[in-house]
Amino acid sequence: MVEMGSSAFAKRAEENRQKGEAALKGGFFSNLTKSKEMRMDEAKEFFQQAANCYKHCQNNRAAMEMYLRCAECEPDEGFKANHLRDAAIIVKNTDSD
Repeated sequence: MVEMGSSAFAKRAEENRQKGEAALKGGFFSNLTKSKEMRMDEAKEFFQQAANCYKHCQNNRAAMEMYLRCAECEPDEGFKANHLRDAAIIVKNTDSD
């Protein structure tokens, strides 16, 4: 596995966050070819990747926000709870530091 620096993770996190926001917004073509559920699922995947990258570079606030965005995009209540739990774990670990 290639070792990535903190700034590389931060850059990748920001790219994934932007891709997630773009997937939610959708463009003319994607709005024609993809359902809202498909766009939300795609955005959720990008937000999850962003959260993981933010965690690697210890940007806990941004990671928590990305997990909350995942929960917003998740239609299944069980999986939504998992994303909320991940956000809560970050808050708990941040408060105990």
